[in-house]
Amino acid sequence: MVIDLFHEQTPNFRGEVVEAYFEDYTPNTTFDVIVMGFILEHVQDPALVLARYRQYLKPDGKLFVTVPNAKSMNRRLGLEMGLIDDIYSLNANDIAMGHLRQYCRDTLGKEVRDAGYRIAHEEGIYLKPLPLSVLQTLPDRDANLHAMLKVGIEFPDLCVALMMELDPA
Repeated sequence: MVIDLFHEQTPNFRGEVVEAYFEDYTPNTTFDVIVMGFILEHVQDPALVLARYRQYLKPDGKLFVTVPNAKSMNRRLGLEMGLIDDIYSLNANDIAMGHLRQYCRDTLGKEVRDAGYRIAHEEGIYLKPLPLSVLQTLPDRDANLHAMLKVGIEFPDLCVALMMELDPA
């Protein structure tokens, strides 16, 4: 379903799309770049997936990983307001989305280093200072969104998501 929608929305895409579990997929080549966008919080054994995919990178290849951030500003505010008990606990929305864990920069950094990667670069994705329902009412919503995305790059600890560019160590 997701792949069909992707093909409908990107009719000029000429690459190969493979639908498989990360744990089961074995490519017959190595790659310059592998992107794991919002994957690690869903898999049973992220350490295994990270270690396994290191062997599929070319020696100078890059792995890009993104995950939701447990220490985001909105989760910190939710904790302060008593809406959540712990920033690392999974709420009903997390569970409905299939999340098995929460990450912060420290826990993600440890996981990728333990799997044999060096962190080449890291940044935040989307600094979200207010609930989405409030943000949607702001005038010039697009300019506000652009600003929150741009500023978030420099403040990963407060962003909704974390991105790391990794080199095989």
